[in-house]
Amino acid sequence: MAIKNIDMVFVLDVTGNMGFFVDRFRRNLLPMLRQRLSERAETAKIRFRIITFRDYMSDGEEAIYRSRFYRMPEEEAELNRELQRVECYGGGDSPENGMEALYFALTSDFAAGEESRQYIFLFTNADAVEIGKRADCSGYPQDMPSEKEIAALWKSGKGLSKNGKKLVLVAPKGTVYQKLFAGFDDVFFCPTNFSGLLDDLEFSPLLDKAIEEVM
Repeated sequence: MAIKNIDMVFVLDVTGNMGFFVDRFRRNLLPMLRQRLSERAETAKIRFRIITFRDYMSDGEEAIYRSRFYRMPEEEAELNRELQRVECYGGGDSPENGMEALYFALTSDFAAGEESRQYIFLFTNADAVEIGKRADCSGYPQDMPSEKEIAALWKSGKGLSKNGKKLVLVAPKGTVYQKLFAGFDDVFFCPTNFSGLLDDLEFSPLLDKAIEEVM
């Protein structure tokens, strides 16, 4: 079966100590992805989207930012400009509002159909704030589902390709990300260090594992 559409959403922790990683992401990850996807799905329509998160308690309405989808390679210049605008600051003390950002990723306007593929990558060096704990903070989204409802949404595959979706979680061990999605066949958890720079994270094997399993 020819793959017609590939959508990728990158959920990035952009608090103060993630600057080193975000710089690496800009320089290395997207070029690697373009190469691998062109090798495996030469005729597919490819789109990338960026979602960034901090903490509503310290950053208010700027805690989460959602870009639109960018078509690749047609809108690569626009995506690069989007990435250059990403700044790492704030966040206060761990944990952060990563689960809310992940929910926005899961409910992206994905291309539908079994000939489509959806990938979500989340990168963080902190745990997630309990859903709703920042409900009184400025900018917090209304009607946010619970953690279990978010996991159920991914499991149900609503709006996603039944056999063509992959969630890659790069986060510290013991965090809500690992606990909530434990045992899911279409979720890959890659442990990292709390408050670390993610400088030991190797992009190449991470991408190969994620892409090859659903291509």
